[in-house]
Amino acid sequence: DLLEESALHLLPPNRRARLHAEFARVLLDSPKRGRSIRCAVHFEAAGMFAEAAAAYLQAARDSAEQQAAHDTLERSNSGLRALAELADAPAVHVLASQLHQMRSFAYRLLWQLPECMNAAEESLAHAKAGGDLRCRANALIVLRSANNVGSMDRDRALRVVRELAETAEQLGDNALVVQTLVDEGHTYRISCEFAEAEPCLRRAFDVATRSQRPELIVKAAIQLVSLQTTLWHFDGTTEVIAAIRANDPLVDWPFRAHASLALAMLFTELERYGDADAQLQVVRGTLEAGTQKRLPMLPNVSRPEIAIRHDYFRAVLDARRGDFDAGLARFALYLPMYESLLHEARYRELFEGARIDLLLGRNAKGDAAQAAELLAGFACRWDPETGFEPCHATPVLRARVACTAESGDARALFEQAIGFLEAETARYPYGIDAAYALLAASAASAATGFSERARSAAARLRDQKFTAARDLVSI
Repeated sequence: DLLEESALHLLPPNRRARLHAEFARVLLDSPKRGRSIRCAVHFEAAGMFAEAAAAYLQAARDSAEQQAAHDTLERSNSGLRALAELADAPAVHVLASQLHQMRSFAYRLLWQLPECMNAAEESLAHAKAGGDLRCRANALIVLRSANNVGSMDRDRALRVVRELAETAEQLGDNALVVQTLVDEGHTYRISCEFAEAEPCLRRAFDVATRSQRPELIVKAAIQLVSLQTTLWHFDGTTEVIAAIRANDPLVDWPFRAHASLALAMLFTELERYGDADAQLQVVRGTLEAGTQKRLPMLPNVSRPEIAIRHDYFRAVLDARRGDFDAGLARFALYLPMYESLLHEARYRELFEGARIDLLLGRNAKGDAAQAAELLAGFACRWDPETGFEPCHATPVLRARVACTAESGDARALFEQAIGFLEAETARYPYGIDAAYALLAASAASAATGFSERARSAAARLRDQKFTAARDLVSI
């Protein structure tokens, strides 16, 4: 390439431009890795800016598949630089929208969330200017992802998903219609608006089932069974699980992994720990066998996010089964990976919550002191939609640490934890019985004499749970 460039610079400008164009066209047909970026450079040098922008877009997609954020961003920006040389036209806006989509994805990988959102909004503006419905749909998908990745703006999420639903109808895209129903239900679920979430997700599952498309059925089923687990509303759960199992062999590995995570969450809640363990083993095997490729338009099915959820649910399961030593030993393996993943920052305190839970459960010499040290400055964001456990919420952990240490504020913190759990029970019961039981055990060990309130609440809720799940024995 250096010799090539040196020779080109000795030629007259017109001849040099023609040779750059010829090199680019030859490279287009080459199977050689990295050809897209070389094509882009030659097209741009030839003054063929539309072709250069398209080649930069492909190069950005290539780097995005490898999760190479900086390369993706640089190539997308180069594509926009080439487009700036062109007159305004619909096709130019479509290319600009696609390049901004890749920029948004790159900023997401870098966990630069304001820039991620700005790029997504730019993408949608260009898609609308370009008048291309498919491009508009893709831009809305990227905007939805950018909105959901951090602290989700509920009203914006609903506006985006409804605009996406309208676009899907115009396209006649049934798969996208199902996805919008899933997204709308998911938004309500995150916002704990369960009265709206449940019928929306049931409709999504029904439409997906009628479509007979395995990936849509599994996607809708994952959301619905997760919501049913959260609410202990198990009417129809057997049918949903049967649909997952029937279609699981027909879908790609990310969907299989997410489905197993949803089932592990359900089985842990039902205290079927052997079944939960089996599902987590499926997830681990899927991760080890799955391709490294990450789909840029499907960021929620990435390997790191699945691995994080697997590890969290494994920590929960270890604590529930009393495998405290094994659970704590795993953190020695987990933590280096979490430190290296920028987008994991939102999960770090939740994992610290799981670690404190394991330490308090084991309660060996020095464990309570270590738990108290970890808890200093701890402010876990309680996020029930993801399956994170209420026993890892800050009020519960503080009360357990205080009761275990028999500190003077144990009673006051115990009452605060009870108040927190009572409020959460009014919204959804998921994991609350286990949190009450752990709180009661910590209070009992401190010989404080006020554990009975938590113990009776745990027993009452557990009875309610198994009454609701009485028809799930055969799953």
